[in-house]
Amino acid sequence: MLSLLVTMMNRRSYLARGGAALLAGSAAASTRAAAPIQAKLLSRWDPDFPLQHAAAQRFARRVEQLSGGRLVIRVQRSAELGSIDKTFDAVSSGRAQMFRSLAYEWRTRSAAFTPFFVMPFGMTDTETVAWIRALGGQPLWDELYAAHDLKPLPVGTLGAQAFGFFRNELRSADDLKGLRYRTTGSTVAIANAAGMRAVELPPPRIRPAMEAGEIDAFELVGPAVDLAANVHTLAPHYHWPGFHQPSGMVELVLNKPFHDRLPDDLKAVLAAAAEAEHGANVHEVYAANALALRELVNRHGVKLRQVPEPVMGALARATNEVWDGLYASSRGLERRIYDSFLAARSLLRGWTAITEHDFVAARDRQARYFGS
Repeated sequence: MLSLLVTMMNRRSYLARGGAALLAGSAAASTRAAAPIQAKLLSRWDPDFPLQHAAAQRFARRVEQLSGGRLVIRVQRSAELGSIDKTFDAVSSGRAQMFRSLAYEWRTRSAAFTPFFVMPFGMTDTETVAWIRALGGQPLWDELYAAHDLKPLPVGTLGAQAFGFFRNELRSADDLKGLRYRTTGSTVAIANAAGMRAVELPPPRIRPAMEAGEIDAFELVGPAVDLAANVHTLAPHYHWPGFHQPSGMVELVLNKPFHDRLPDDLKAVLAAAAEAEHGANVHEVYAANALALRELVNRHGVKLRQVPEPVMGALARATNEVWDGLYASSRGLERRIYDSFLAARSLLRGWTAITEHDFVAARDRQARYFGS
């Protein structure tokens, strides 16, 4: 009887030790499973640029919250790498996992990147995302970036941009002749084709160039950024609309092998966070530009000017000349992207005209209520 009792006690002790070991093993496995995946996001914008660096940080927080802490993103400024082109290469090679930037930065690799930021006389923010999400843009965007081991998603906007600040008001197409105009991207070729003398300068060079009389006009971004940069003190006439940038989609670009290795639920988290951030950023940029424009006009005396129709016509003809040439020389994927973009613009502009342009005109003529 005693030996049986000892045997039973020894068995209980063994089971207890085994159970404890099993629990310890499970706890260790749980700890290992809970270790978060770390990722680096390179942000094109410095913290003092209105809204955009903060949007990158908000996106990172959203991902961490939605993933329950399983995916943690650290935001780093692209400027810390040196040139902006190093951002693309760092994520393409996997040295960083994602960046938040503008597709036109990669235009020297192919002009086909440009439509995924904005095209002159192109589409509004709403139209652009309708093309990407509902009219075939995303598969083409994916194909373009996949050649570089990258995966793109919409994640915000710079919003509609001004034609710029001018020393003298534009009244006719002749006023473009010889005008020294600071701009970037494909607008350089268009400005030159329209008779201007385009000058490519980084933003910090705008003020000294204007003060030294080296340029007569410039574009930067839109009211919120222009006000924050204090450039409204350099010239009195603020011409709208900006034919060259009626919108300005911000992209989130992921290292594709990193993205493809993620569990399906974390892929879904990134997609959902990007979509949520896109909506948040579009709305806050829209509101910030409206508030900033009111301040520029009412507080700082900026003279808001519509671009005269003859000037807009000259800019349209120059745009046609430049982009017709690019289209004619395009092949393969580049041609398919242009065709898809043009088809979407043709479809959507009719709807935009009656639901936004015609509606806004009617509202402004007729509907005044609540004391407005």
